[in-house]
Amino acid sequence: MNHMRNSPNVSVVLFQLGGPDSLDAVEPFLFNLFSDPDIIDFPFARLARKPLARLVASRRARKVQKDYAIIGGKSPLKQLTLLQAGALEKELSKSIPARVSVAMRYWHPFTEEAMRKIESESPGELVLLPLYPQYSKTTTGSSLNEWNKHYTRANSGSLSATSVKVIPHFFDHPSYIQAMVKQVNRGLGTLPLGDDIHLIFSAHGIPLSV
Repeated sequence: MNHMRNSPNVSVVLFQLGGPDSLDAVEPFLFNLFSDPDIIDFPFARLARKPLARLVASRRARKVQKDYAIIGGKSPLKQLTLLQAGALEKELSKSIPARVSVAMRYWHPFTEEAMRKIESESPGELVLLPLYPQYSKTTTGSSLNEWNKHYTRANSGSLSATSVKVIPHFFDHPSYIQAMVKQVNRGLGTLPLGDDIHLIFSAHGIPLSV
């Protein structure tokens, strides 16, 4: 039993954007975000990216801090993602020895932190699951690039023989669609009958080419 607990058959990694866990973390979080080559990319960007990121982060930090102060002084993303990880691990563990870890792109727990934890568990199989339903190089692509950067360094370690599977998107998976419909219907059920309801699906706008 202890062996199963220490060496899961499957280790699932949930990738997410991440968010500042305090008002003091807002500026370094923004710096990490705008330092990402998958977000800031133009000719000779390698030379200008970090100075530009530092400038943008310092200029935007105060305004963004005010926004986070309104919702409790931090991003709820870490807490919500950890809850998802716990629920998924509980469900998987009904049938297989499984562990679920969280790897955030721009704030703790960073991808490298998650990888160190997974290395210590020596799983038989890795499943990489970015929590962005559709693929974009600025979200899923960036998270997987960050993983691969650290995974290459770890190849000589305990993960070298581990099988790896990637789930690049799930926007069209029937279970995801059913879950969305369930949540929408739950929300509609709280509204008075006969109201003229406009349902809007919104996401960060990015160019189609990305």
